[in-house]
Amino acid sequence: MPATLLLAPAAQGKTEQAVRRIAAARVGSPLSTIVVLLPSRNQVQAFRARLAAQGQALGVRLFTFYDLYADLLAQTGGLLPRLDGAVQTDLLRRLTDRLAGQGRLAYYTPLLDKPGFPATLRDTLEVLKRARLAPEMLAAAVAQAGLGPRLDALSAVYAAYQDWLLAHNWADPEGLGWLSALALEHNPTLAGDWRSLVVDGFDEFNPTQLAVL
Repeated sequence: MPATLLLAPAAQGKTEQAVRRIAAARVGSPLSTIVVLLPSRNQVQAFRARLAAQGQALGVRLFTFYDLYADLLAQTGGLLPRLDGAVQTDLLRRLTDRLAGQGRLAYYTPLLDKPGFPATLRDTLEVLKRARLAPEMLAAAVAQAGLGPRLDALSAVYAAYQDWLLAHNWADPEGLGWLSALALEHNPTLAGDWRSLVVDGFDEFNPTQLAVL
């Protein structure tokens, strides 16, 4: 099915047009599954209220990208436990302590005892994973270009972090996106019963989101 792209400034009726398209898609097939993808939980609630006000809520599933990843992987039986928040930060602190003890984080020595350091690392790793830059790709780029001790140390943390996730069969939120993209590539029938996918409220997408779309 071809995609339709609606472009307009904010508050110019794109969401209203999306609701109308949902109504049109349900003509003759009122119980078919329609999925709406939105940037945040607040926008999910607002969109749900708009659908309800127009009597279009039945059979429409509303997701953020992270909810969508979980739903797709649940359909394949490949949904992993999700590592995020305080547990993710604590893991990074333990990994950096171990790497520092091995003498591999000399560049970060002044930061190791700072309470905000693991959270900053978590944010940086999220950026790398959203860009679909695997640890081995980062390590190869750092080694080839001689990018210096900061990125060399970051590469070590990233590799240790990803190794832990794989060894313990967990995934972080961005990793669930990677796995969803792979699942869709390998299983062309996945989500095949959805009649329509509506994506509303975004002004940009990261590479993982684009791959899933």
